[in-house]
Amino acid sequence: MKTKRFIPTGNQTKCCGATEILVKSRTGRYITRNCIKCNKYHQVTTSDLHKIADLQQLKCEECSGQLIAGRGAPSGYQYRCKQCKAIFDLPVMLPLWTDLS
Repeated sequence: MKTKRFIPTGNQTKCCGATEILVKSRTGRYITRNCIKCNKYHQVTTSDLHKIADLQQLKCEECSGQLIAGRGAPSGYQYRCKQCKAIFDLPVMLPLWTDLS
């Protein structure tokens, strides 16, 4: 993935009523859903990722095909292109949580 993506979850946060986005939360492959206002975080589930993929209609950087959310061993959360089968590790796609500060 060449560019970092700010991917909204489609939810408003309970803490501030602000937009919630996916971020890389620390070293490795950890991701969380964070409030863009106060940076409070919540755990991400696979069902969250399916909802986000449907909501955002994320497109592949290689061929513009639709990306499908899922889990892939050993790298954790991924998006896979339906058309060209390219695989993108979600943590690589996301900004660091510190980018919200």
